[in-house]
Amino acid sequence: MSQLKVTQVRSTIGTKPKHRGTLRALGLGRIGRTHTLPDRPEIRGMIARVPHLVTVEEVAEQVSWLRTFVAAGIIFVIALTGMAVGVIFSNRRIKGSCGGLSNMPGQEGSACDLCENPAEECQQEIADGKREPGDCPDGVCELEHFEV
Repeated sequence: MSQLKVTQVRSTIGTKPKHRGTLRALGLGRIGRTHTLPDRPEIRGMIARVPHLVTVEEVAEQVSWLRTFVAAGIIFVIALTGMAVGVIFSNRRIKGSCGGLSNMPGQEGSACDLCENPAEECQQEIADGKREPGDCPDGVCELEHFEV
């Protein structure tokens, strides 16, 4: 539904009391005041009683912030679901899901108990010559091991 922007452009001094009441009903009362109202027959009728005191502009309805917020949320959920389905069907772990902060200096143990090949074991195998630096599964060894 469209909106009407009604602005009072003339004073009510010397007008009929019914005209002053109509302006008050439209939400006006001083020169320069503007009020946005729904475009309905009763509003149009009030404007028709005081056309010499007001100007009228039609305004297209604005999209509310709630609609925008809901649309953004739906798009986010669809994208997140698409990424999750992609990871599930590719049958791989997300790189960097294990290790990470546990490899920082001063941190003990692994943050992920589900890792099949923790970074410490992989580093030991590289040191023993059993593996090359790029051979660790799922990029576990791609994380740098920090020394204090």
